[in-house]
Amino acid sequence: PLSPSPSTDENECVLSPSACGSASCHNTLGGFRCVCPSGFDFDQAVRGCQDVDECAARSGPCSYSCANTPGGFLCGCPRGYFRAGQG
Repeated sequence: PLSPSPSTDENECVLSPSACGSASCHNTLGGFRCVCPSGFDFDQAVRGCQDVDECAARSGPCSYSCANTPGGFLCGCPRGYFRAGQG
């Protein structure tokens, strides 16, 4: 009997270079995934990286005030105080 031929993976990133838009395309076995820099998530609707608003999380990353920035955030302090460490 004939044995089935081994399947070969197609590199979707090469076959469809715009598959991830502004994100980086990483080939996987049987597919691909779109990867964004830290602080950004891939948004399929816009086919690109969108900023994650870390300050919007219920338990935000800051002890006092939080300001979202592209790819990150800044913590603020009440008048007369200064930030010590992270948070």
